[in-house]
This record gives sequence, C-alpha cells and structure tokens, in this order.
Amino acid sequence: MKKTIQIFSIVLCLGFICLPVIAEEPAQEKQEYSEARVFNNNGVDFVASKKYADAIKEFKKALDIDKSFQAARYNLALAYYNSGKTKDAISELKYLTNSSYYFVNAHYNLGTIYLREGMLDEATEQLNIVIELEPSHAEAYFNLGFIYFKKDLLDDALTYYKEGVEIRPDSVKGRMSLAFIYEKKNMFKEAADEYMKALEFNPDNQDAKQALGGVQAISRIREYLKSDSKDAWAYVYLGHIYYARGMYKEAVDNYNKALQIDPANATAKTSSEKTVVMMLEA
Repeated sequence: MKKTIQIFSIVLCLGFICLPVIAEEPAQEKQEYSEARVFNNNGVDFVASKKYADAIKEFKKALDIDKSFQAARYNLALAYYNSGKTKDAISELKYLTNSSYYFVNAHYNLGTIYLREGMLDEATEQLNIVIELEPSHAEAYFNLGFIYFKKDLLDDALTYYKEGVEIRPDSVKGRMSLAFIYEKKNMFKEAADEYMKALEFNPDNQDAKQALGGVQAISRIREYLKSDSKDAWAYVYLGHIYYARGMYKEAVDNYNKALQIDPANATAKTSSEKTVVMMLEA
C-alpha cells in the first residue's frame, strides 16, 4: 500500500459570483444587460445543485448577450473546471486575465489550475501577479511554496510558506507545510515548533500529532548518535520513522548507513529494498 505525506494544500478559490438584477424599468440596452444577469444568477443556482452542464448553458446565454460580462465568464470557467473540462476553464480564465489584469481571483485560479496540471512555470507567473496585486493573499504564497518544494528549492519554499503563515497565522495546513519543509532541511526544532503551533489551533489534528511525535523521535535518535555513531540499529529505527512519514529517500539513506556499519543486518537490507520499491511507485 502506497503511503505518502499529503500536507501541501493547493487551494482553489471557487466563489461563484451572483449579481443583483436591475429592478427599474430599463431602456432596451439595460434590459438586455438585466437579462444577462438573470442568466448568470440562474447558472449560480444550478452550480449550487452541482448541475454544471445546466450552469454552463446559462453562463453562455449571459455571455451571448454581453461578451464583456466578467462575472459570467468567470463563473463559466469555474463551472467548466468543476465538470472536468480543464482546458475550457483555462481558456476562459486566460481571456479574463488578458482583458482584466486586476481580476485577482482569475489570476489565482488560473495559476492554481496550472499547478494542478503540473505547469509549474505558468503557475508561478500567475501566482506572482496575485501577490503583486494583493500582497496579503496567503493562499498564493502557500501555492508558490508548494511549487518551489516540487522543484526541490527548499529555501525558496521556506520563504513563501513563512510569508503565508505570517499573513494567516491560524492556517493549520500552512503551518504543517512549513514544518515539513523544516524537516526536509533537518531543522527539527523549528519543525516541532510549527507542529505544536498547528496543534494550538487544532488540538485534535491527528496528522500534526503523528508528525510531532516523529520529529521528536528523530531528534532524540540523532542526539544519541552523536555519542554512538556506530549503532546500526539506531539508523534502522531512523529509517523506520522516515518511512512512516513517507520520506522514502531519507529512510533509504539511513538503512544504507546501518548496512555500512553492519552489512549482515537483514532488517536494514529488507527495509531498504522495500523502500526503494515504494519510491519507484510513488
């Protein structure tokens, strides 16, 4: 069974826009615009029932009347995305970001969809625009942190997660992600501090509890190894902890250290081979 750490959240902003309908007796042009709003709001109602195909039809009707209706186009993009039509969603969001540079949520959702599609450079460009337009957008910082983590640029990932947590100190997922980056950099005290802060905001978070226990165990064993660096079993135990945390590379490194000390250690050998298989499957 594949075991991985799932703490880096990629957050989409999926707030559909519903607009008031003009109530007074309008001129013809205003009446058409009012009708476009009705179609848009009908689409939002369909979205609430997860009837995305019907919602898409309504948003398109609104755009047939008024092609510059940004709310309807934005809603259409999100309806496309929710119905699995990712390319169509990207197309509509690109139209919006090109025609309205200051539409923050359009840039954010386009960047986040790019990220989910593995288009990291395109995602980075859009998320940086979000931060330029709205410096307090914590989720943009978190997603940029995840991008740099994926690129194995841990210092940059750390910078963006710290910025995000500074803006949203109560973000449990943000703090856990920051803690995990600290773990990857072998900064275990800092990692433990962030897991404990996460637990302050959510004392029942089992992932944070397990992660904190793992970090504390790693710290104790590493401290012990300073006095006895030739204890093969200590490295085996470290490998087991890293394996349970889904940190397979670190697990293999420690199993191999155990084998360097004790080449006949069957547990280290078997565990190393098993973990390599897990890395290939991950």
